[in-house]
Amino acid sequence: MASMSRRLDYVDEKYGDGSSFEGTVLQATGERHGHGFLEMRSGESYAGTFKRNKYHGMGKYAYADGARYVGEWSLGAPHGHGVLTLPDGGRYDGEFTQGARCGEGTFRAASGSVYTGTFADDVPSGHGTATYPDGSVYTGSWLAGAMHGRGTYVFADGTIYIGEFEAGVMAGEGKTRYASDDRVHSGSYAANKPNGRGSIAYIDGRKYVGDVRDGRPHGHGVFYWPDGASYDGQWADGLQHGEGVFASALGKSYTVQWSSGRVVHDPNPGSDAFRYAAAVDAHLYSAPMPSTPATKRVPGTPASQNSPSRRESDDRVVPSSAPAAASHPPPPSSPAAAAASPSRRHVSFASPQQQEETRPSSSSDVHRQSPSRAPPQAQELTPPCRAALAKFAERPGIADVIHSYDTSGSGTLTFPQLRQVARKMQVRLTGEESDALRSAFAVSDSTIDANAVAAAVASIVAALQ
Repeated sequence: MASMSRRLDYVDEKYGDGSSFEGTVLQATGERHGHGFLEMRSGESYAGTFKRNKYHGMGKYAYADGARYVGEWSLGAPHGHGVLTLPDGGRYDGEFTQGARCGEGTFRAASGSVYTGTFADDVPSGHGTATYPDGSVYTGSWLAGAMHGRGTYVFADGTIYIGEFEAGVMAGEGKTRYASDDRVHSGSYAANKPNGRGSIAYIDGRKYVGDVRDGRPHGHGVFYWPDGASYDGQWADGLQHGEGVFASALGKSYTVQWSSGRVVHDPNPGSDAFRYAAAVDAHLYSAPMPSTPATKRVPGTPASQNSPSRRESDDRVVPSSAPAAASHPPPPSSPAAAAASPSRRHVSFASPQQQEETRPSSSSDVHRQSPSRAPPQAQELTPPCRAALAKFAERPGIADVIHSYDTSGSGTLTFPQLRQVARKMQVRLTGEESDALRSAFAVSDSTIDANAVAAAVASIVAALQ
């Protein structure tokens, strides 16, 4: 301690540029060293520890525009764990490397959008989960701040896309299950819509296999009816258009010319090809899909130069609250009217009116009943709860693991047991996500409905299988 007292002096001084410093300095050089408070003429300030004039250790920096950083520093830059609060209320809590967000962290935008996952070079990169104010949730791979690679997107209406993303949009191979009618599209995507080769399957057994453009049959494709009839030919904007071969349920085949869904030339007047015209509902449902959160500039990292009034500028960015407008593959808003006569087949690419159905859990114990109440519906779940379920859904066999911890056979788990399930399956939940699961599935003050959790997870897993 005696050596330290000889090395350090306590000073309270003002500089010629209007800035001031109060704290300890090295006797030999006058460099700020140890604990101190530095205030610049601009109104910005740093309170914390210094190492030879550089911010080093724990410290708090207040920016002129109202931004705040509190956390660890290394040789003049945020490094380690810290919390950055932006002027608009946005907040990042996580790891920094030499002034940039890098490693695990959570960013909460002022709008309510939340990203939890890995960062690199100051933007989301690696694996992470984003939840948006409308209730939609994305969990998967990120690159340079955008959804990129394999991921799962759960839309606000319950529609689920599992597949590939590129630079923030659906592109590549994927599969979508539409909440409106249980229709499933599998195949190629581009610009957030089905484009290329693919298939469209309906719950009533109808199916289309072929070329798709903007979610509609376009090019060459084959449409199958449940009774065995089929049409193999050309399509344009969702309608039979051009030459095609119609095969009846009795096995008879005819080559027919079509125009916008109507038969214009049938060499076999006795055929019933005209009864099987397949038409698309003209009114397509479209809803915005939040892309990767946009970026905005934030104050630069405080400088490490000797002059207290100087600071380095940088161009680092963080996610903000402004999602870009885009549309996901559009499910039709309403089914087209089908003729009452069973012999006439006017087919819409929207399925028949939805009927209530019971969806079994994919759990290995399908006979277990919830001990208290029916599980909440998808629309009743909060965004943090959906985000937690989406994380569990990425782990194969999660339902079986959940039930394996129910040693009493009561259909419930304690909250510590649920945390054990998460650790075993390497699922990282935020505190908000854990609280949301408790709120949605709690049976008592200390237990959670394991069956309901498993069923909710299984509905995501099974939807696109």
